[in-house]
Amino acid sequence: MDYPVSCECGQVHRVAAALAGSHFACRCGRDVSVPSLIQLKSAAGQAVLSPEVRLEQMLQLGMLPEESRCLVCDAPTKKALFFWAMCERAVLKESWGQKWLGLVVLIFFFGWVGLLVGYLAGRLEGDKLHGREVRFRLPLRVCSECTSKVSVPITLWDTALAVPIYAELLRKYPDAQLVFDAQSEDANLSSSHRSR
Repeated sequence: MDYPVSCECGQVHRVAAALAGSHFACRCGRDVSVPSLIQLKSAAGQAVLSPEVRLEQMLQLGMLPEESRCLVCDAPTKKALFFWAMCERAVLKESWGQKWLGLVVLIFFFGWVGLLVGYLAGRLEGDKLHGREVRFRLPLRVCSECTSKVSVPITLWDTALAVPIYAELLRKYPDAQLVFDAQSEDANLSSSHRSR
């Protein structure tokens, strides 16, 4: 996204977020300072913090669920249920898969000693975790009568989109998996968390 930055001469320039905190020359010859990304986003009316950070803060402060009415039938309720939003998954990659060629070379030149060295090097390095786990256990204000409806994946997704902060998170992670937590109805709302 581009952000407007004005020069003293009155000329308005559109700059990319990547230019935040830098300088450029205006057509009038003046040096124009580009504000920080936080200042650019604030001036454009955008959220400065990511939805994950804001959501974590809201969960820690007990601000969720915000609604007092069922998100499905709009009846007043104090009931809440939970679902898991699994946004990113870490992947464990085995280290040996990329080392076969090196192992063959070691065996060819050094025989059994090369095999032993290659094996020990692989054991010392071990498998590596790639990516990160981003998942949230989130409350939804849903009455007892509508709980069975929300356990259907498409309805769960649509119901989650009715909560603005959840909708923002799901726009950022459109491939997120939502899983109804059948054991959580009326559970302790402060037990929600995010894993990394």
